[in-house]
Amino acid sequence: FASNVRGNVGSGNGLDALVMDGTVSSDLTWITPSNGSGTHPLGYLLDGGLTLDGTRLTVNPGDVAKLLGGPITLKGGSLIAGGAGAPKIFTSLKDTAGAAAAAISCPSVLVASSECGQPQAGDWGGIVITDSAAGQGNATLVNGLINYAETGIAIDSGRFAGPSPKLTVSGTTIVNASKDGINAFDSPIHVDSSSIGDGAAGKPSIQAHGIIASFSSPANCSQPGCERLTLTGNHVYWTGKDGIVATGLGGQPTVVSDNVVNNAGTYGIRLVGADQLTLNHNEVNNAGAPSAGFRYPAMYLNGVKADFELARGTGTVAENHGSGNGLDGLVMHGEANRPLTWLTTGVAAPVPAVPADHFGYLLDAGLTVDGGLTTNNGDLVKVLAGPITVSGPLTSTGTTFTSLKNAAVGTAVCGPGFDSVFSQKPSPLAPCPPPASGDWVGISVSGAAVLTNTTISFDDGLTVNGPLHFAGGAMRDIEKNAIVVNGSTLSVTNVGFSRIGLDAIDSSNSGTNDTIAVNQFDHVGGVSISLRNAPADLARNVFSNDASPAIRTAGAAVTVECSSIQSGGVSGNGSLTVKENDFAPGVGVAAPNTASADNNWWGQTGGPSGQLSGGVAVTTYFTTQNPTATISVTGKPSTGQPLDPVKSDGSLGTGLVEATLTFSRDMNQETTVPLVSYASVPVAFTRTSQTPRTWVGTAPIDSALAANGSHAVSASGAHDCVPDPLHNLMTPAGPTSFTSDTTTLPNVSVNAPADLIGAHSARVHGRVDPNGWATATQGHLVLTNTATPFDQHSYTTPVPADRVTPLNFTVTATGLNPSSTYNYQFQVPSVNGTATQSTTDSVTTIGAASKVVFTANPPASVVAGSPFAAAVSVEDVSGNVVIDFGGTVSLGLTVPGGATLSGVASTPAVNGVASFANLSVNKTGDYTLTATSSPVLTAATSGNLTIEPGAPTQLVFTRQPSSTASTGVAFAVQPVVAVEDALGNIVTTDDTTAVTLDRTGGDSTAVLSCSTAPAKLTKGVASFDGCGIDKASTTPYQLTVATTNPALGPVSTSPVTVS
Repeated sequence: FASNVRGNVGSGNGLDALVMDGTVSSDLTWITPSNGSGTHPLGYLLDGGLTLDGTRLTVNPGDVAKLLGGPITLKGGSLIAGGAGAPKIFTSLKDTAGAAAAAISCPSVLVASSECGQPQAGDWGGIVITDSAAGQGNATLVNGLINYAETGIAIDSGRFAGPSPKLTVSGTTIVNASKDGINAFDSPIHVDSSSIGDGAAGKPSIQAHGIIASFSSPANCSQPGCERLTLTGNHVYWTGKDGIVATGLGGQPTVVSDNVVNNAGTYGIRLVGADQLTLNHNEVNNAGAPSAGFRYPAMYLNGVKADFELARGTGTVAENHGSGNGLDGLVMHGEANRPLTWLTTGVAAPVPAVPADHFGYLLDAGLTVDGGLTTNNGDLVKVLAGPITVSGPLTSTGTTFTSLKNAAVGTAVCGPGFDSVFSQKPSPLAPCPPPASGDWVGISVSGAAVLTNTTISFDDGLTVNGPLHFAGGAMRDIEKNAIVVNGSTLSVTNVGFSRIGLDAIDSSNSGTNDTIAVNQFDHVGGVSISLRNAPADLARNVFSNDASPAIRTAGAAVTVECSSIQSGGVSGNGSLTVKENDFAPGVGVAAPNTASADNNWWGQTGGPSGQLSGGVAVTTYFTTQNPTATISVTGKPSTGQPLDPVKSDGSLGTGLVEATLTFSRDMNQETTVPLVSYASVPVAFTRTSQTPRTWVGTAPIDSALAANGSHAVSASGAHDCVPDPLHNLMTPAGPTSFTSDTTTLPNVSVNAPADLIGAHSARVHGRVDPNGWATATQGHLVLTNTATPFDQHSYTTPVPADRVTPLNFTVTATGLNPSSTYNYQFQVPSVNGTATQSTTDSVTTIGAASKVVFTANPPASVVAGSPFAAAVSVEDVSGNVVIDFGGTVSLGLTVPGGATLSGVASTPAVNGVASFANLSVNKTGDYTLTATSSPVLTAATSGNLTIEPGAPTQLVFTRQPSSTASTGVAFAVQPVVAVEDALGNIVTTDDTTAVTLDRTGGDSTAVLSCSTAPAKLTKGVASFDGCGIDKASTTPYQLTVATTNPALGPVSTSPVTVS
């Protein structure tokens, strides 16, 4: 067609076309035929297959290629059908609809009138791309339409070469195919934004697969960006078989994302062997024959290895969703190459990014998780066969692991009226195959496992090579050992084990204490709990219908307690302790004599009967299975009443009544029982503390709840620690009685009038009789002023030494206002309230301090320097002594006249009186004392005080003679001598003593002569006259004076020079 067939034109023909089939050896550019007016190029119609052998076919926008019978085969050649514009149409010669009508092809010799406009799927062979000696065929189809073919596009272009796809389809529609929409064998393809099938058909418009790709050759895909299978953004509708299927994907880069598959006849999306997979945000609806008798899953990953995530990313499987399918789920087996968070259809995912209609996972064979596996509340992990192998930790909450055949939970793979690819009835009327133990291999965990409220069933069991914490849930219908842990500790609590083929729990070499508690073991074919070198605490477990022994221990200390052992018994070594258990008759303990089996119920009142072997012995045992209790009662303070409410006679006052229950055996420490109460209208006790053998609680007691009298305390409803509801209920305890006295009070009274009344204080007297009750740490005296300013004062009172001995006491009230009347009462808080003095007493304070008054004057006379006393009181204006005056009083000489008042002349008033002792005045004379105070009050003056001289003790020249004198001439100044006491006062009472005057010094022969010699004292003074010395001297003279009765002196004058 490049050189030999070209340039053909015409017009007005039956068909203005060049009709052909065969092989084209050159490149061919398609010409669309038309019966238009005028001469025009003759377009092409194909009445059979057309092969381009190593050449290129170009189809431009708007071209219509019509065929009947065979395919367009690109044998080592290329289809170029790209570019924007009108669609490139490949369709049947019978097609007269829409744009296909432009290429007139019928009625004609090619298509009978009866078939014109009646195209059928399979009218032509589709586009076929193969390889040849010339090379590998390839095709690019953009914005195309392929209609009524067998397979829309089939490509088998030979072994991979290069990173690019051999088939690129974009924005293209393929409908009405009698076989596949696109079929690729061992050829890389890229299909995007295309539609395969007719969404409005209501029945399959693609009779086989929408897109099928099969790979058998190595990918040879080391270059960046290499493509082998890329399917993105496509819509696949109404296919007879799979919507999208690809096999042999090992090593092949595979991207299947953002596609919508509706009404696929079998699998929505099925991928086999994918290990370089991106599978994100595909939507599959109404696929898998949801109404048919044989159903398929929406998505199936056979032998997959991928990164399963909650949110999409490069190389992830995420956000796939849809509804209404035969099986709404993503069924798979293979390997998750990163940690996996499980998804369950219909169960909300743990992050918002996951679509609400997401596909959960189902396993038709084993799954290996490279890292941790996490399942969340409500998840269902259903497995048809094989193990779940977790190389990291397992974290499971609220999850059920079970057989895929288990139709009771989650997605059913077989049911009334339907089978599935995973489970079939043996005959149409037979029931579905039931789940059975060993349906799947179980779970193997390399790291730690934490299971909470999780159920595992119909498998071979759980093996954990790290610590196990299993709290709540069940394991049932297990073919082999339910739990196996080696070398790590385990904790299994609140788990039900039933129909276990071998051991229920097998722990060895744990190193630290295992905890196995509150579990149920029923129909265990092996040992319910097998412990080897695994110390453990086993508590509150129930064993029924189990093989013997139910518990087997060796190599480590194990305690078995509070369990119901109805079958199997216990076998252990010498470090075994078995206590507080209930054994059925005939079920016992086999252990050496160093083991302990005391304090158990053995099924009969007389203790073990043929139930002990191996040497173990029992000294104490329970004679009744149901627990009994004793009750003791006492009183306790409450928050609102902090005193000990027990009266001296043992009765209980307001506060709390405390009941202590002591049980005959260890109890289950429950929060709501026992029910303990007292009184006919029950007052309930609230628990305050609890141990296995005791329960302590309190209840309020006051006059409203417990009138004075006797009350009974009873208890019921508690259970012993063995979880056996038929036999662990306590025998009701009680009644134990106590006597209440919730009304009486201590007796409080005033036992003497107030005294020591001052202006600001008074002393009052009271008495407290405890009357058998504890009283508050301190009582109170309350005084209230009856007039303005109505001040109130409260003072603490002492506490009685005990509950029976009365106490007399006094309280000094201070801070009162003067000249005020105060009412006062004593109040003593006690158990049943505050006891208050029955009468109201009063006290009136005196006036405020106004003046000081001498209440003891000094003596009328006293010798100078001799002590004397005086007293001053502080009084109000009415003359009342103000006994609580807190200031000082000072004394002083009113007119000192040179005299000094000695002694303590300033002192505090005591009880309103300032007393002064050891006062003295040093100078003779007549005096008075003046009393003052601080703070300042009106001062007071004492009576007269005369100070008299003391006894004579010395002679004193009160006048010296002249210092110079002439010989024989009387001194110009004559000497005067006085007799004085020790303080220098002249003894004026001496009128008789003779004083002799003499001389010393100077001329020893000189003579002193006086006209009065000796001189006589007058009022203690002797005056000399006419005294002189008869001789001159170069050295001075001194005059001396002395007395003989009393003997005083001699005393010398100053020097006198005589010349």
